[in-house]
Amino acid sequence: VSEVYLQVCQIVGGVGTGKTCTAIRFGETLEEGASRRGIKLKHAYVNGKLETSSFTLYRSLLEAAVPGISTRSLSPEEMLHRLLDLLEERDQYLLITVDEIGYFCKHSKKDHVIYDLTRLNEMAMGRPSKVIGVNFIARDLSFYSDLDASERSTLGHIVLEFPQYSTDQVKDILEKRAEESFKPGCVDDELLTFISELTIKPPINGDLRVGLDLLLYSGIYAENQGYNRVLPEHVRLVYSQTYPGFTSEDIFLLDYTG
Repeated sequence: VSEVYLQVCQIVGGVGTGKTCTAIRFGETLEEGASRRGIKLKHAYVNGKLETSSFTLYRSLLEAAVPGISTRSLSPEEMLHRLLDLLEERDQYLLITVDEIGYFCKHSKKDHVIYDLTRLNEMAMGRPSKVIGVNFIARDLSFYSDLDASERSTLGHIVLEFPQYSTDQVKDILEKRAEESFKPGCVDDELLTFISELTIKPPINGDLRVGLDLLLYSGIYAENQGYNRVLPEHVRLVYSQTYPGFTSEDIFLLDYTG
């Protein structure tokens, strides 16, 4: 690990295709594997939708990587230098994931976080930094238009594309969630097929989070109405009274600044 230079990966796919879950799970697996080998390694995840500038993004990154460190008096560049110094002092390695990088680039065009994060080895004076990789997650590659040539060149050519889920894939995932969340007999195969087919059609277009929300809220409605199983009419009612393109995660990520 000590001789590995930073690698950059772009994870690209539509809404609800599993990009974030996969990146987080990969980070957890990497942490577990490193721990078994006696290596200190941390996965730091930050969401570009929740950050308004490079200052807030780097602050969140530093807090995720090395909790408890004060950043109030540091500039964005100083935060990155501080991060590298702390990793070196603690002999700790770091994998960085920046979600919604397209959103961040569109709304913070004066900040060049891609350029900064992909050139951390240069800040480490030519030696391999303790940052072993940076993952950028985006819905598509249209954010390239918001980057200058130097930033685009640092992204490299490693792109993992996540296609839209198929009906069978959605059904498999819903079935697993139903087994974990519902009592036996409350959700049958016909209902899961129905929700799966709704999920892959417009306007949902394969967004698994919407399919999971449909299953969840249909179950809540059925229980509140005194039913002992979830019926297709419960799903239809929930579907008709909600906006399918707006999920519970979207509510959490609402930008109150307008």
